[in-house]
Amino acid sequence: MSGSLQVLRQWKLLQRLSDEQDGVLLTQLAAELGVSARTVRRDLGGLQAAGFPLEENVGVRGVKRWRMQPLGPQLQVGYADLISVMMSRRLLEPMAGTPLWDGQQRLLRKVRGVLGERAVRYCQQLSGMLASSGFGVSDYTRRGELLDALLLGMEERRWVRVQYQGGAGETSAPAAASGAAGQWQRLGPLGLIWHNGSLYLIAWSQKRGEVRNYKVDRVLSAEAEGGPRDQFEIPSGFSLESWQEMAFGVYRGTGARIWEIRVRFRASSSRYVQESWWHGTQRFVELPDGGVELHLRLNELTAVSKWILGFGSSATVLAPVELQQLIREEATALLRDLGELDRQGE
Repeated sequence: MSGSLQVLRQWKLLQRLSDEQDGVLLTQLAAELGVSARTVRRDLGGLQAAGFPLEENVGVRGVKRWRMQPLGPQLQVGYADLISVMMSRRLLEPMAGTPLWDGQQRLLRKVRGVLGERAVRYCQQLSGMLASSGFGVSDYTRRGELLDALLLGMEERRWVRVQYQGGAGETSAPAAASGAAGQWQRLGPLGLIWHNGSLYLIAWSQKRGEVRNYKVDRVLSAEAEGGPRDQFEIPSGFSLESWQEMAFGVYRGTGARIWEIRVRFRASSSRYVQESWWHGTQRFVELPDGGVELHLRLNELTAVSKWILGFGSSATVLAPVELQQLIREEATALLRDLGELDRQGE
């Protein structure tokens, strides 16, 4: 897993050099990271090529130290900005374990030092008025190395070998029969999407020959493979934004057909439905009785059918008939299961 370890090393180098204004010896960096000086120099060169202001200065008696140039006066930060950073911590808690969270925590420690303890206590009182429910949110606190491997694959277009614990339809029969923890797949990572409290990997599947989504929670392990000579090809014209145009959340079909969807919501749910953004094609038609009709254009019906079912009898599918059939099948199965429970209780 050398690729993800390289990203982790470079991240640690940036952290170390950001905190040390006088610079750090190359040999000292190598000792702290447990690698050779040559490896550290290669990592530093990669960071320089990426645009980070790193330099090797010659000091007293010719001693060379690596340092990062400080941010210039063009970065104007006021106390209101610092207080905002303090108050944003709780909103980022679902991202614990990711580089975003680590960076925010480091910044937060510096902000605390600037504000002082009394001001920090005041900010904590303010932040107590702002919270996240955490309802259904995934925990990534112990997934840092796995996320590093996925991010490395995205950055360098490298194949990533993942062990994925999918649903019943995503696991091969032999694997399911043997009780295996998951199925190994070779993926070309294209991006990550935060959806409904969880991270989803959007990747090219070598096995299926198409772009698919994978819930990061179900990725048991990930290992970046190959190098510059073994890169996967990004599908022509692909971008996360364009991929989501026909997706409902992170779910989209693979066919060419576009479904014209119409759903009527009763007055009791119309306000809730109109308050939120569901899809780029959404259009609302207000009805005389206070209800609303939602129009969508999607190329997949399963995900939207489950979303509609969440509204119970407040939502009625008007079109297409295929979506009506999915709703009918789910409702029939639900009634059948409830009837079975009633019979067992008799």
